[in-house]
Amino acid sequence: MARTDLVHRVLATRSSDPILHHIAPLGLAASAGRCLVLDLDGGAPGYSERTLADLVSEGPTAADLAGGAGVAVLGNGGISFEEAAPVVDRLVAAWGRVVIRDGGDPHPFRVLSVEPMLPTPFTPRQVDIAQAVAYGQSSAGRATLPPLRRHQIRSLLAGEIEPRWRWTRAWGAAWSLPWE
Repeated sequence: MARTDLVHRVLATRSSDPILHHIAPLGLAASAGRCLVLDLDGGAPGYSERTLADLVSEGPTAADLAGGAGVAVLGNGGISFEEAAPVVDRLVAAWGRVVIRDGGDPHPFRVLSVEPMLPTPFTPRQVDIAQAVAYGQSSAGRATLPPLRRHQIRSLLAGEIEPRWRWTRAWGAAWSLPWE
């Protein structure tokens, strides 16, 4: 997927909602086509058996750096960004586009807050991307994702990512928006 309007190569996501915290990086990555998801949240449920900590201790392989088509994920493995920074830099250079699941450790990448659209006062004020929870919802001035169906949530939690879903395609704008 060639994009001429690409502004960001690396974006991070975070959410106070545990389900969105887990699936938002997958949706953002799937919208990019070929993309790597790096988990920098050691306290959240993991994504994969192969971890960023493995790459730091063993060094990345040629396959890790070459990647493939679609979305690849690396779990955390109990490592901080500071410890993983040299490997993260190599992965970003190799993959081109990377999504990070933010765990709160300081890092230099833009973090997008993703929150469900709940009635006031339950939705936080600082939201970059609003996740609609019912059809017909919109959020003035914010990027809004369409609602997810139950089977889509179950699929994402199982690691099955479908780039053709409307929800996944809606993430595509995040790569070209001038996030400050």
